[in-house]
Amino acid sequence: MPEQDEKWDGIFVEEDCEEELFTPDLPDEVRPAWIDVGVRLTHIPTGKNVTVYSAPSYPENRKRAVRALRHRVNDR
Repeated sequence: MPEQDEKWDGIFVEEDCEEELFTPDLPDEVRPAWIDVGVRLTHIPTGKNVTVYSAPSYPENRKRAVRALRHRVNDR
């Protein structure tokens, strides 16, 4: 993974991202079904990040996070 101060080639690739899973802060009756489904992606070369926890599944949130981060990074 590249460091933030390395020269970036301007092409978004998922390997340049750091991923963190988390449990969203939700009411207690909903929380057990949403453990570790939130995704926080950080694009290391640009320092931009996105947090997604709108779906109750990790794969769907990850897909949405990658799409959102790709858009954010490419907008520069």
